[in-house]
Amino acid sequence: MILQNELALHSKQEIDSYFAHIWQTMLTCIERGLKTEGVLPGPLWVPRRAAALRRLLLSSDTLSNDPRRSSEPRVSWDKVIETMYETGKDMNAKYRETSRGGLAIKIQCD
Repeated sequence: MILQNELALHSKQEIDSYFAHIWQTMLTCIERGLKTEGVLPGPLWVPRRAAALRRLLLSSDTLSNDPRRSSEPRVSWDKVIETMYETGKDMNAKYRETSRGGLAIKIQCD
């Protein structure tokens, strides 16, 4: 619907060109952020961290061998469910929590 509104005022080529320009601007900003050291502009003196983090990630073999970054699960889903079920059975009902983090307590109103 938004595209249809824009097409009432601009050609498809103008719209595509505009978004290509925005995309290129975003890529330029990201690239600059990954290469620039120092402090971010402004009065807070926030250090730039992206360049150092990028260097660390690119140079570290330990991160590429980290099993936590694997797409393979370390524990089967069935084992997770079984463990949660057993934990729930072992837990005193008095201390069971609701999905919102509150205690599931029955209050007797007389």
